[in-house]
Amino acid sequence: MPNGMVARLAVAAVLTASLTGSSGYLLTISKIVMLSLALLHAVLAGSLLSIYLVYAFSLPVPVTLFSVLFTVALSLLAAELVERGLPIDSAVAVIAAISTTLIATFGYLDSILSPIAVSEAWSYVAGLSVFIRDRDLAILTGVAFFVVPLVVAFRREFTYIAFDEEGARAMGMRVRVYRYLLYSLSAAISAAVAICLGVFVAHVALAVPGSLALRLGRRRLYLTSLVASALVMFVGYAISYPLKLPPSSGVGIVATLALLATLLKGGRRG
Repeated sequence: MPNGMVARLAVAAVLTASLTGSSGYLLTISKIVMLSLALLHAVLAGSLLSIYLVYAFSLPVPVTLFSVLFTVALSLLAAELVERGLPIDSAVAVIAAISTTLIATFGYLDSILSPIAVSEAWSYVAGLSVFIRDRDLAILTGVAFFVVPLVVAFRREFTYIAFDEEGARAMGMRVRVYRYLLYSLSAAISAAVAICLGVFVAHVALAVPGSLALRLGRRRLYLTSLVASALVMFVGYAISYPLKLPPSSGVGIVATLALLATLLKGGRRG
């Protein structure tokens, strides 16, 4: 692997770790990890929809930006549904249903318009995280620059609402605003990681850090989640090369082993 590509992968790993690590435990304690994973389907739905607009109406739609904004829009819909009393699991089901319907519909319509339209849309979310382009690093950098400071600034509010929403409302906290913010940040992270590194890495990167942080201890969750995400990304990328596997496979192997280790350790109690 050329040195330039290794350097790009290292930078991508750092940016991904900062994004998923800083927010991972918040997604876990707020019980919206499954929403984040469901939003990965929204990225593909947004890509298919935007490409249809390009091919059918010759509109100069920026596919990447459209996909991110579409994903954020669906996350805000989920936030509003939860705010109106719908359980988070049901809200996730609604988002998944919308995304799946759009994928099926516009996947078919795109295939009629052009034989390469569907593959073009899929290329935005099915990468193997091997070829990191300047565009990918720019997206990850831009999203990290926007997301990480907001997570750091409001993580106490997000945590408080996750553990005691009624108490937060009684104290006059703007729960709706914070929920909208957290859900939209989750969507931006999901979209950025899926578009730049591929949906396979995104599933692992979003789900694992928070779970590991909570398994390892209740203190310093932010730091623990950040370190866990960095280790999973770097070790996964490092072992994938000698094993001649795509980096997404290496990340998945490391994450699975880490989770199994913490689960087995916890299972020995008593």
